[in-house]
Amino acid sequence: MTSMKKGGIRLFDLGIIGGEAYINGQFTRVNLYIQDGKISKIDSTLSECLRTYDASGKKVLPGIIDPHVHFDLRGSNFASADDFRSGSISAAYGGITTILDFLDPISQGSALEEALIARKESAKVSVIDYGFHVTIKNPKSEVEAIVSEMKRLGLHRVKLFTTYSDSGRRTYDTEIRELLTYGAKEDLLVLAHIEADDQIRMEDTYKPSDLGKSRPASSETDEAVKLAEMVKEIGGKLYMVHCSSGQTVKNLMEGFKDIINKLFFIESCPHYFVFNEAVWQREKGCLFTMAPPLRSKEDQNLLVEQIDDVMTIGTDHCPFMKAEKQRAFLKEIPMG
Repeated sequence: MTSMKKGGIRLFDLGIIGGEAYINGQFTRVNLYIQDGKISKIDSTLSECLRTYDASGKKVLPGIIDPHVHFDLRGSNFASADDFRSGSISAAYGGITTILDFLDPISQGSALEEALIARKESAKVSVIDYGFHVTIKNPKSEVEAIVSEMKRLGLHRVKLFTTYSDSGRRTYDTEIRELLTYGAKEDLLVLAHIEADDQIRMEDTYKPSDLGKSRPASSETDEAVKLAEMVKEIGGKLYMVHCSSGQTVKNLMEGFKDIINKLFFIESCPHYFVFNEAVWQREKGCLFTMAPPLRSKEDQNLLVEQIDDVMTIGTDHCPFMKAEKQRAFLKEIPMG
């Protein structure tokens, strides 16, 4: 908005009047004045503005950043139900003004720019701000090339999976160590989907209620501890996405308190605090399937108790149509 002057005094572009803003540990009734898209003044006096909004009786909060979404995600059999337009509109209604999505997985540095261009094209319809994480899959002998391309393209975050070896997405320990080594000297944050691949089981007969047996909490906890040991040894920065287990947080805090949320960052998601594995017994329990899965009530309570040790909350927003989720066997259901 172009600012105007009145009597030689520049008017604020927008005044948010009479709302309650969280300042110094408490909600206080104040007026917020916006100039050139930024908060310019906060006080209780009335100043002249081009436009005002009466926020009386309302809480005034900054726009939320969701660091973990999957819009327009396309797999071999399914596509997520939200594209960047519908997903970003829903986000805006929830107070989220910036989202971070993921590039399609690459295994070679030469494929990175094309993945970035394709994702930018998909995101053009977003109504809010957005950014991207690079995603890799089993990048054998390609870590250096990928990091080099990331630097050239101005990308600083890369996500890996410690599981999904059956679909070729797993990144193995050698490459994880190499990425952390780069991260110790470069502006590079390693994001990790953390589950021990050798503990994941998928039988043809598994039903939605078997998801916890298929992907046990120990698979997350054991692998998280292993990666924390790597970070402590090598350095670098690692960001654990969608931590589902209170036991995982407890073990990390007990063994690695000196690096937690300094070098090893913990993200969790709203659904792990709201739901637990009991929902799988409902008639439509199949709608509550995601990876990593919901945990026991006890594990959920432990997570709630340790919320202060969780650095960030991301939604891991990845919806599918009900018809796609309502399947008899677990292997037929898209996780999200």
